[in-house]
Amino acid sequence: MYKKTFWILIAIGGLSTGAFMPIYSLFLQGQGMDELQMNVINMFYYIVVATFDPLTGNLADRYGRRLFYILGIFFWSAANFTYALSSSFVMFILAESIAAIGLSLGSDALEATLYNLHSKSSADNIIARADLVGKISTIVGALRPLHLGTLRQETVLRLVGCSQEAYPYSN
Repeated sequence: MYKKTFWILIAIGGLSTGAFMPIYSLFLQGQGMDELQMNVINMFYYIVVATFDPLTGNLADRYGRRLFYILGIFFWSAANFTYALSSSFVMFILAESIAAIGLSLGSDALEATLYNLHSKSSADNIIARADLVGKISTIVGALRPLHLGTLRQETVLRLVGCSQEAYPYSN
């Protein structure tokens, strides 16, 4: 049961990532960000992930992976809400920082649960197949903005942000 749920969550994450990435830079440009500002915004995301990710794994093991996964989704939702309301450089940095905390809180929680429920070889097999499912769904998701291209960029970003709430931690 958990195996199918895991694959479904990975597929949903791939769809949302595939739909989000082609329009991300366009959205930021539409909000007046130049290339340097976009790179600084992304830099803050990776700095926050690098800072918080090592800490959250031990805490999740101690207090429960489910709690941290749900907190991660909460923070990811808050980041999407912040993005939807943002129009300034500082607000986009704040949104990316919140998203990075969300990723750090929920990262690897599902995979760790798989390793607890299955043997190492079985869990490795499930994760490898899920990775393939995620890559295929990312390609399919990248096609979604094509038919949504007539909508305003902000509308598309909000639609994509809604689908990211289901599984925001895809690669």
